[in-house]
Amino acid sequence: LLASENSMLRQRAETDARMLASAADEIEGSHAHRRRAVDEASAAQRAAYGDRGRLALAAQRFEAAEAELVARSAQFEELHAELLAARAEMAETRRAVDGAEGRVGEAQRALMLAQQASMAREGDARGYAAE
Repeated sequence: LLASENSMLRQRAETDARMLASAADEIEGSHAHRRRAVDEASAAQRAAYGDRGRLALAAQRFEAAEAELVARSAQFEELHAELLAARAEMAETRRAVDGAEGRVGEAQRALMLAQQASMAREGDARGYAAE
Protein backbone atom coordinates (compact mmCIF):
# COMPACT_ATOMS: atom_id res chain seq x y z
CA LEU A 1 0.00 0.00 0.00
CA LEU A 2 2.84 2.31 0.86
CA ALA A 3 4.54 1.49 -2.42
CA SER A 4 1.30 2.14 -4.32
CA GLU A 5 0.79 5.45 -2.55
CA ASN A 6 4.43 6.29 -3.13
CA SER A 7 3.98 5.48 -6.84
CA MET A 8 0.88 7.69 -7.08
CA LEU A 9 2.67 10.52 -5.34
CA ARG A 10 5.61 10.12 -7.68
CA GLN A 11 3.29 10.18 -10.72
CA ARG A 12 1.48 13.20 -9.31
CA ALA A 13 4.85 14.88 -8.68
CA GLU A 14 5.96 14.07 -12.23
CA THR A 15 2.67 15.38 -13.60
CA ASP A 16 2.97 18.49 -11.44
CA ALA A 17 6.59 18.89 -12.58
CA ARG A 18 5.50 18.59 -16.25
CA MET A 19 2.69 21.10 -15.64
CA LEU A 20 5.11 23.46 -13.90
CA ALA A 21 7.64 23.06 -16.75
CA SER A 22 4.86 23.70 -19.29
CA ALA A 23 3.69 26.75 -17.32
CA ALA A 24 7.29 27.97 -17.06
CA ASP A 25 7.65 27.52 -20.86
CA GLU A 26 4.42 29.46 -21.39
CA ILE A 27 5.59 32.21 -19.03
CA GLU A 28 8.96 32.33 -20.78
CA GLY A 29 7.20 32.41 -24.18
CA SER A 30 4.95 35.17 -22.90
CA HIS A 31 7.98 37.13 -21.67
CA ALA A 32 9.72 36.61 -25.02
CA HIS A 33 6.56 37.73 -26.85
CA ARG A 34 6.32 40.78 -24.61
CA ARG A 35 10.03 41.59 -25.24
CA ARG A 36 9.45 41.32 -28.99
CA ALA A 37 6.39 43.55 -28.69
CA VAL A 38 8.41 46.08 -26.66
CA ASP A 39 11.22 45.94 -29.24
CA GLU A 40 8.74 46.40 -32.09
CA ALA A 41 7.06 49.28 -30.27
CA SER A 42 10.45 50.89 -29.63
CA ALA A 43 11.42 50.46 -33.30
CA ALA A 44 8.08 51.93 -34.38
CA GLN A 45 8.56 54.82 -31.97
CA ARG A 46 12.06 55.50 -33.35
CA ALA A 47 10.70 55.31 -36.90
CA ALA A 48 7.87 57.69 -35.99
CA TYR A 49 10.38 60.09 -34.44
CA GLY A 50 12.42 59.98 -37.66
CA ASP A 51 9.27 60.47 -39.73
CA ARG A 52 8.30 63.49 -37.59
CA GLY A 53 11.77 64.95 -38.23
CA ARG A 54 11.43 64.40 -41.97
CA LEU A 55 7.93 65.87 -41.85
CA ALA A 56 9.23 68.97 -40.07
CA LEU A 57 11.95 69.41 -42.72
CA ALA A 58 9.44 68.91 -45.53
CA ALA A 59 7.13 71.48 -43.89
CA GLN A 60 10.01 73.97 -43.70
CA ARG A 61 10.86 73.39 -47.37
CA PHE A 62 7.18 73.81 -48.27
CA GLU A 63 6.93 77.07 -46.35
CA ALA A 64 10.12 78.38 -47.98
CA ALA A 65 8.87 77.40 -51.44
CA GLU A 66 5.50 78.98 -50.74
CA ALA A 67 7.16 82.23 -49.61
CA GLU A 68 9.34 82.20 -52.74
CA LEU A 69 6.25 81.61 -54.87
CA VAL A 70 4.53 84.60 -53.27
CA ALA A 71 7.61 86.77 -53.84
CA ARG A 72 7.97 85.61 -57.44
CA SER A 73 4.26 86.14 -58.05
CA ALA A 74 4.58 89.72 -56.84
CA GLN A 75 7.69 90.15 -59.01
CA PHE A 76 5.80 88.68 -61.98
CA GLU A 77 2.93 91.11 -61.42
CA GLU A 78 5.39 94.01 -61.31
CA LEU A 79 7.09 92.81 -64.51
CA HIS A 80 3.70 92.36 -66.17
CA ALA A 81 2.74 95.92 -65.22
CA GLU A 82 6.07 97.15 -66.65
CA LEU A 83 5.40 95.18 -69.82
CA LEU A 84 1.95 96.74 -70.22
CA ALA A 85 3.38 100.22 -69.61
CA ALA A 86 6.17 99.60 -72.15
CA ARG A 87 3.63 98.30 -74.66
CA ALA A 88 1.47 101.42 -74.19
CA GLU A 89 4.54 103.67 -74.52
CA MET A 90 5.58 101.77 -77.65
CA ALA A 91 2.10 102.26 -79.20
CA GLU A 92 2.18 105.96 -78.33
CA THR A 93 5.69 106.29 -79.78
CA ARG A 94 4.58 104.39 -82.92
CA ARG A 95 1.73 106.90 -83.38
CA ALA A 96 4.17 109.79 -82.91
CA VAL A 97 6.62 108.25 -85.45
CA ASP A 98 3.77 107.67 -87.92
CA GLY A 99 2.71 111.31 -87.51
CA ALA A 100 6.29 112.53 -87.94
CA GLU A 101 6.76 110.36 -91.06
CA GLY A 102 3.54 111.84 -92.47
CA ARG A 103 4.79 115.36 -91.80
CA VAL A 104 8.18 114.49 -93.40
CA GLY A 105 6.35 113.21 -96.49
CA GLU A 106 4.27 116.39 -96.64
CA ALA A 107 7.40 118.54 -96.22
CA GLN A 108 9.19 116.60 -98.98
CA ARG A 109 6.22 117.11 -101.31
CA ALA A 110 6.13 120.80 -100.42
CA LEU A 111 9.90 121.04 -101.02
CA MET A 112 9.56 119.33 -104.39
CA LEU A 113 6.71 121.68 -105.36
CA ALA A 114 8.77 124.66 -104.19
CA GLN A 115 11.77 123.42 -106.19
CA GLN A 116 9.59 122.95 -109.28
CA ALA A 117 8.08 126.41 -108.83
CA SER A 118 11.55 127.87 -108.34
CA MET A 119 12.86 126.15 -111.44
CA ALA A 120 9.81 127.36 -113.40
CA ARG A 121 10.36 130.94 -112.20
CA GLU A 122 14.04 130.64 -113.05
CA GLY A 123 13.14 129.36 -116.50
CA ASP A 124 10.70 132.21 -116.95
CA ALA A 125 13.30 134.72 -115.78
CA ARG A 126 15.84 133.36 -118.28
CA GLY A 127 13.23 133.49 -120.99
CA TYR A 128 12.51 137.16 -120.26
CA ALA A 129 16.19 137.88 -120.02
CA ALA A 130 16.79 136.25 -123.38
CA GLU A 131 14.10 138.34 -125.09
